[in-house]
Amino acid sequence: WRTAANSVDTYVFATEDQVRDFAQRLIALVRDWSAECMEDATERPDVERRPVRAVARVFPSEPVRP
Repeated sequence: WRTAANSVDTYVFATEDQVRDFAQRLIALVRDWSAECMEDATERPDVERRPVRAVARVFPSEPVRP
């Protein structure tokens, strides 16, 4: 399970419309992935599963100091 987990981030200059677009893409991705997981759980109830929290955020930010 540890090798399946992941984290990704980026720091980029974007317009408000680009941030809004990216937010909508994240919403769709999380919604679709969640639906796929629930459908698979119905189709293959014998496969080991664990609760998984997926968090996606996009927001204006100042640079973060190392």
